[in-house]
Order: sequence, then structure tokens, then C-alpha cells
Amino acid sequence: MISDGEEYVRSADPLFAGSGQVRLPNSTEISLAKSKERGFSIGVHFDNLGAPLATIPPERPSPAPRSPLRSKWNPWIWLLILAAVALAFLIYFFWREWLLSLLPLPLVPLVFMAGTVRDRSDSHPPASSGRPVGPGDSPTGTYEHPPFAGTVSPRLETITLIRYPDIQASGRAQVNTELELTIQLLAKGLEPNLEAVRILGVPAHWTELKMWVLVSCEDMEFAEGKDSGSLLLRRFARPAPCRITGLVRPSALGKDWIEVKAYFFFNGRLCGAGRKCIATQGAAEPKQIEAKQANFSGPAPTLTVVIELKDRTRGRLHWTLSLSEEAQIATGLPALGSGNSEIGAVANQEIRAMVELGSKMDFGDHVAYFHGLGEKIYRLTPALFQKTYWALHDNVGSDFAIQFITNEPSIPWELMRPSQKDRAGGLLALDHPVGRWLLDPDFSPPFQVPLGHIAVVAPEYDDDDANDPDEPVPSVMWMQELAKDLEEEFQAKRFSARRADLLELLEGKHNVPGKIAVFLFAGHGTYGVETAGRPIVLSRVRLERKDQLTYLEVDRHETTLGRKDGTFVIFNACDAGALGPVWDGMGGWADAFLRREFSGFLAPIWPVFENDTPKVIKQFLLLAFRGVVSLGEALRQARLQDGQTSPSTLAFLYYGDVLARAT
Repeated sequence: MISDGEEYVRSADPLFAGSGQVRLPNSTEISLAKSKERGFSIGVHFDNLGAPLATIPPERPSPAPRSPLRSKWNPWIWLLILAAVALAFLIYFFWREWLLSLLPLPLVPLVFMAGTVRDRSDSHPPASSGRPVGPGDSPTGTYEHPPFAGTVSPRLETITLIRYPDIQASGRAQVNTELELTIQLLAKGLEPNLEAVRILGVPAHWTELKMWVLVSCEDMEFAEGKDSGSLLLRRFARPAPCRITGLVRPSALGKDWIEVKAYFFFNGRLCGAGRKCIATQGAAEPKQIEAKQANFSGPAPTLTVVIELKDRTRGRLHWTLSLSEEAQIATGLPALGSGNSEIGAVANQEIRAMVELGSKMDFGDHVAYFHGLGEKIYRLTPALFQKTYWALHDNVGSDFAIQFITNEPSIPWELMRPSQKDRAGGLLALDHPVGRWLLDPDFSPPFQVPLGHIAVVAPEYDDDDANDPDEPVPSVMWMQELAKDLEEEFQAKRFSARRADLLELLEGKHNVPGKIAVFLFAGHGTYGVETAGRPIVLSRVRLERKDQLTYLEVDRHETTLGRKDGTFVIFNACDAGALGPVWDGMGGWADAFLRREFSGFLAPIWPVFENDTPKVIKQFLLLAFRGVVSLGEALRQARLQDGQTSPSTLAFLYYGDVLARAT
């Protein structure tokens, strides 16, 4: 009801368009009636007689008051946006792998369809930008994987998986009785302080992972091809173990336990190993497992060859061949295979006499000699190796990368020459990038060798430096020329050749800014031998003022240069690269430096001509530290420069990852 004197404003309606308002008399009665079609009807009644005068459309609702959160400059909006960005950052960089594991496997690739995710395990260094890159510089750009040089980087991000080996036996070791071994990798170690097996290059979304296992035991005998198998790791279920059965040999008689060792491979790379001591009848139960083995962090070479010396008295060798994924596809061969061969008990003395004879031949005449020696070495390999090599040669190419891992110190397998009735190849060292590593250490070869400074030690000998009247004083001309060339071309730093100063350098006590990437010694070396009637003579190098340095002085806790800087070592000294049997292992410069965590070692294994080795060293440094090739390929190309003219170029042995690069 509208009261007397009230104004009704309806400026938008044509009925009140004139004034926009109506004033009603005192006797007028107004009623409102709602109409479904037209809104509200206004009825005006006089003396109980009235009729609707007009119909007014419904009022439009007033807009709701503006929410405070919708204010243009409200700080709550910005706080919510920042929180969302922070949450997205955490999900992408820290929780992505966990979230991917929750997705069904077919949906995972859809998450990454927009592009390829960087592979964290892909440690290829950048390529050169056109300017020569040397020690102290950082190159730019990217590399491409050489054909069949390593595994193809996955499209999805990869992780490193940590697992602990577990080896169980079906019972105690009893002579002439079969023993079943159950081998698996567990998420947690059964005993504290166990070394882990590091599995690199695993897809982040993995659900199942197939690993290859090789079993080795000098007191057990396995049927041909029955010493290896596979195990299956499962992300959301218990792993499927590998079971291998062997016969306990009579050599176990009189022992309290026998030692079983299992090597683990993934994608052609050795990931680690586990040991188990199995008690014999009547003996106390020994410790569970001790796992110590090199882990290779880079991509797998085409062929990895593990050569284990099983019986030193007979020179019995056990071979294990592991192929990269590309090699398996190209050849149709299995991922893992094994075989046996024998080299005899006196192989170390025999092979040294053979190579030293070849090293003294005139230039050019050595080619036929080393071809014959190479074919003799090739005949020491098992049939499995020979079959695998030629299958790779025919289906992959003639320059694929080979990695040797061995505890046999005598045979230079790098100098073998593969041959068949109707054809023959060249020496491995000239046809292939080849690297070597030691089998039993608890350290690993790095895939990346750091750039930095070159430290050079080149003694200046004089007549007073002769320790033995029968030992002539070596020429110093080539040593000083090499040191001068390295100072001019590589800005190398010269260090004192006194024993105390050299030990300080190896202990990491130097004032060079940055890292020492390469330590090079250019001087005279002597191979350690044991002669009847005389005490053992250790491998040593001669310094100034009658000073000497033996490899045992390097193999000690105080030698920290390699651990701090990752230094690569080059010895341009006669016989420095040779190893020899010492007690139950090996001894020599390579063993000493690698145990002290230097990134690699390069040295000749027989006496070399003074004028030829500097060419190999400079070419190697140029290609490895200023080029875009791996260290194994750099040495191969450096050999090819003078491989047909001088035997000294064949003498160098490279200890390290064959695909390692300087970066």
C-alpha cells in the first residue's frame, strides 16, 4: 500500500515519462496485483469502483556489492598466485618422479609430449664453440653420441637406483656337491655398512628393471654358460631373484669357507658386485656380504670385457662379455656371455720378453712383428670373444669402443690382432678406442675428466745423478723440450723434480689457482723385478740429485691430489704403465694412482724411444683437452700419427673409462 503523499518514481516507464513521478490524492486507494506476463498491475479505486490503470515491468535487481577478493590490487590475490607458482616449482623439481610413479604407465609419456626432458645421467660435456678449448677453459655447445658408442639417452628423465646385494646359498659348501645360489638386489641392506650397487640411467617412471648377473667362485665349477643369469627388480613388488647352480670343487677341502662373488650389469655397464662367504661343513658361519666394485657412470661402450684371473698357478682366465643395447639389436647376440681360457703360469715374464724385443726393432720393421704378436695374443682369447668380435665388426663397424676390466696384469690385450682364415684386422689399439680398468678396486672411473692446469715435472739429470755405475744417465734434451712445448702451447706449470717437492704436489699442496687437471712426469723409469740373489726392486722413477720415487710412496693416505682435483696422470717414462703380480693382487704405478682416486693413467709399458713419445703426448692432450673426442679415441688417433713408423706409439696403455671426456 502506498501512503498519502508518497512519490512513486518510474522514470523508465512511458506512463510516467512526462514527469517521472505521480502524486496521489488523499482519497485514492492504490492496490498492487502481480501478473505473470507483465509484472505488477496498479489498481486505483474511487468509491469502490476501480480498474487497473497501468502495468509496470518488474524491477531489475541491484548489482551485488563487489567482493573484496575481486579488488584489482588486493594482496590476497597475489599471495595465492605466488603460492601456486611455488607449489608448481616444488612439484616439478622435487616431487615429479613420485607423482609419475602414481600414474598408469601408458599415461606417463603424455606428460612429456611437449618436449624432451633433460637426462640427468647424460654427462656428455659440451662441444667446442669453434675456439680451441684447453685447460682452464669451459667449452660451449652440445655433443652428439657417436654411432654405437653408448646407450641412447631416454626421452624421459633418468635416476640413479641404489640397491644392496644379497646372496644366499641352499646349504653349506660340500665338496663334489651341487650348491644353489639365490642372488637378488634389495632396497635395504641386510647388514650395516654394506657398499651399495648404483644403477645409473634408470627411467624415472620405471616399474620393472632387468639386471644381468655373473657369478664367480674359484672353488665352484659351473656348466658352460650357466654361471650367469638375470634378475628382475620391481618397484611395487618383491624382486624376482636370479638362481644359479654350481658344483663345489675339491679345492674347497680344508677351507672354513668359500667366497662367491656376483657382478651386476645394466645396459651393458658394470654397476657393482656383492660377495658372500659360504661356510663349509663344520665351520662357523662367516659374514654376510661385502660389496666393493667399480661403478661406471657414463654410457656403455659397445663391448665391455671382464677378464678375471681365477688361478695364478695355471693362468686360468674367466671372461665375461657385456654388450650395449645397440650392439644386441645389431648382432642378435645376448646381453651377457662368458668363457674360459689359459695363459700359463709364466705369462708375465714371457710377454715382457716379447714386447721388449719388438720395441728395439728399427722403424717400420716392427709392424710385421707386432702383427704376429697380436695374433698370438688373440689366440689366447676364448671362442666366445672371437665370435662376438667379428659379429660386432660386421654389423656395427670396425671402430667400436671396447672397455677391458681385469685383474690380470701381464697381457696387453690392446695389442691383439683379430684374424680368421680368410681375413685379419689391425691391432685393437689402432682400430678401436680402448680403455682398461682394474677389476677389484673399491673406486670407480669417472666419466668426466676436469679441465684445468697442466703440472709438468721434468728432471734435469747430470752425471751426479747416476745411482748405479752400470746405469747410464738418460738424455735430458727431449724432456726439457717437451716441458717447454707444453708451457708454450698449453700454459703448463713447471714444478720441481726434487722428491720432497713432488710428494707435496701429490699431497695437494700447491699454489696453482684452480684445479690441476693433468700431472705429467717426463723422465726415466724402471720396472720392478725380482732377481735371484737380490731383493725385489720396485717400479720407480728417477728424480734430480739421485732422488727416486717408488709407486708405494704414491699409494698412501696422504696422496690427495686426485681426490681433490680429479687429476689425470701421464707418465712419459719407460715401463711406467706395466703392472706385475704382487702377493694376491697387482702392483705398479697405475694401481697406485687409481687407488688414490686419480681420474686416469697413461704410460708406456716397455722402453720407448725418446724422440717419439712427446709427439703422442702432445697429440693426445690436443685432442682430449681441446677437441671433442673421448680420451680413448684421442689416444687411438694419436697412435695413428706414427703407428706405422715407431713401435713407441704402441707402448702407451690407457687406464680409465674409454668414453670419458674432458669437461
